[in-house]
Amino acid sequence: MQGELFESSASFYGITTNCQTASQIPQSEMPYTSGDPCSPSASGEGNLNKCSQLYEALTNCHRRIRGGLDREIACRHLNRSLAQCLVAEVCPDESDAVHCLCSSGGTSIKRQQCREAQVALSVCLASHQSPP
Repeated sequence: MQGELFESSASFYGITTNCQTASQIPQSEMPYTSGDPCSPSASGEGNLNKCSQLYEALTNCHRRIRGGLDREIACRHLNRSLAQCLVAEVCPDESDAVHCLCSSGGTSIKRQQCREAQVALSVCLASHQSPP
């Protein structure tokens, strides 16, 4: 079941927020520990703890609800939150850039920057994967 939880949590779902572009956020203000990537905190110590709490909550959700569609629906919000937390922990700068640059359609330049940020995030995540 642990592998199943990680596999379902490992996929990344984008969220939409209105925030600064990544280039406007000083490096000294990263990493972020709140749900909003454009609300910097003083330290990144809370992220790992938050991910652990989300993992525990998702594990409990999976224990309480039988497999199938019921479980998928009931645990969806925890699954998504854990996936976002893990991605932000592994690739914080790239994750923040995607959240900020892909928050709305915007101009063609912003859409191009969004695509570039998504590629950078994919490359970062791929660099942390174990070979099969």
